[in-house]
Amino acid sequence: MLHTSFPIEDARSTMEILDKLQVYVEGEKLTYGKKWEDVDFILAPCNVGGHWMVAKIDLVRWAIKVVDSARTLDVKDNEVRAAQMTPLTTIMLIISHQAGYFNKTRRKTRDLTPMPLEIHLPKAQVHRQDDSVSCGMFMIGYIDDILQSESIKVKQNMIANMRRQYALEIFSNSCES
Repeated sequence: MLHTSFPIEDARSTMEILDKLQVYVEGEKLTYGKKWEDVDFILAPCNVGGHWMVAKIDLVRWAIKVVDSARTLDVKDNEVRAAQMTPLTTIMLIISHQAGYFNKTRRKTRDLTPMPLEIHLPKAQVHRQDDSVSCGMFMIGYIDDILQSESIKVKQNMIANMRRQYALEIFSNSCES
């Protein structure tokens, strides 16, 4: 488990979340689906330094797992990625408090301690991209895999077909409108 501290003294009292974000937490827009209080986890696409990955924010276990197609066994690389993701570990707590998430659920109220963060490593059998441009497609594939089965199956040799498939779905649906 990797984690880097992020200063958050009085963050809850000084940081205001946007009304648009509060509506997202409360699930009040049709495009957003469900309220956070009605789900066990949230999948968040993240772009850090031009690189896409997905964060699975587990509201039950109160932890974040980052699935990253460019992760390595190098501890230094993973510490950098953990440091890049640290603001998310803190902002999730602040958003949850300000949106009244803990008041609406039976889940334990959290103090201002950031969420634990885990970066998936190769032993988790998450395939690694072997180019510098496929991270977005890996991220989309990871989201699809997590929603379908919880096991990650995306591999580099699948990316070209995934691009064609998603392009066909997007353009065929836009032609129907």
